[in-house]
Amino acid sequence: MTRPDPTSDPLANPELPLVLRAALSVLSEGRIPLRDLLDLDVRDLDPGVQDAQPAQSTLTAADAKRGIQARPVPISEETADLLREIRGERDAGPLFAHQNGFAWSPDQLTAEARRHGLRIHEFRKGELPAKSQS
Repeated sequence: MTRPDPTSDPLANPELPLVLRAALSVLSEGRIPLRDLLDLDVRDLDPGVQDAQPAQSTLTAADAKRGIQARPVPISEETADLLREIRGERDAGPLFAHQNGFAWSPDQLTAEARRHGLRIHEFRKGELPAKSQS
């Protein structure tokens, strides 16, 4: 799976915070609810993501709201790169964590997206929306 032209892809914008780009990238590819995304732990990155093996780029997610057990979520190599970068050297704890180690909340991530003119829920449709002009 490759990304569209960077001029039309808000996720290619290096001015967006890394954690926001990574979260939006997973949302656009993985069909995963926002709360479940933010509940991911570093250990939920499958070995292919952890070890940079492109053929195995998945993460493991559960859908707590609907009681669905853990399932593999395929992701692109570009998204895997972003996840490796936000994971850093950590081997446990929230994948989407602030510098203090606490997990991002849905409200915090939504507010961060808005600060950059993006509407986070548009990414859940699997589309990469154009940046809003508000």
